[in-house]
Amino acid sequence: DYTVSMMFSIYCGAEIKNLDDYIQHPFKQGNETDKFAQYTLCGMYDKIDQRLYNSKESWKYDPDLRFNNYGTYPLGNVYTTYFNNILDFGYWGTIFWVCFMSLTTSFFYKKVVTSTFWNTGNLDLWMVYFCSYMPAACFLSFFSNKFFERITISGTIRSLIIWYILILFFQGSRNLYNKHFRNNKILFSTL
Repeated sequence: DYTVSMMFSIYCGAEIKNLDDYIQHPFKQGNETDKFAQYTLCGMYDKIDQRLYNSKESWKYDPDLRFNNYGTYPLGNVYTTYFNNILDFGYWGTIFWVCFMSLTTSFFYKKVVTSTFWNTGNLDLWMVYFCSYMPAACFLSFFSNKFFERITISGTIRSLIIWYILILFFQGSRNLYNKHFRNNKILFSTL
């Protein structure tokens, strides 16, 4: 029997132990191709294949994530985002991709902090993008390659267009409401 705290500690520590086991005893991947950053950018390659080639195969560029146990504890097959980076570029390449992820996140965070939203209350595209997309991608990268899977070219562009249209719609609606409300307020104050 596992307690809740034991399951939580296994779940949160499994990816570190699995990555450590892989580093100590690497295993060969069976689905290697000549694509640049095949495992790191697997989400992007899958989307491109689905769009251009009408491919129904999903996740064919994903690494082989073996289920792992530590003694009697089941650890699963969660390896952190570093696993994909190590497969593609080794340890030095991992430093590059982690720096890229950090700079990207910092760029969007800086855009949110300096956003006009804080002064005017008007949403802008950077604010919506960062607050809805980036936190989950950053958090889940501890458990998998979600940062690079979520930030695909087609998905990001589509989301930015949809959010831009929604921002225009809601800000236009709010401006119309404010204008109408102010006119009624003036009308009632003269009565």
